[in-house]
Amino acid sequence: KTNFAEMRKLREEDAKLAHDILQHLAERIAQYAIYQIDSGAQVIQVFDSWAGHLEPHEFDTWAAPYQKYVVQAIQDARPEVPVIIYMAPDSYSKGGALIERLAASGATMIATPNF
Repeated sequence: KTNFAEMRKLREEDAKLAHDILQHLAERIAQYAIYQIDSGAQVIQVFDSWAGHLEPHEFDTWAAPYQKYVVQAIQDARPEVPVIIYMAPDSYSKGGALIERLAASGATMIATPNF
């Protein structure tokens, strides 16, 4: 288990590039979710495997803006479709520690693991 060691290193060495990559991913994820809806999906779940590895202050910088972007882009394009957000549990998200931050994504629903 690497806890996203390469991404952590990139954040430290070139924060702008890391943000650019995350923004690019957010845009593509939103596009793909909209494609899935247009192909018949009746609900979308966004799975964030990175966010649970982040301390709360890191989450606010490195996960929240991109979660919000994805959720908002889907809701803007297809407002009738519910968007569920899920964060993989890890060091900083155990026991629902980041649940309020996750809720701030604007998703219709939050999926949680067995805490």
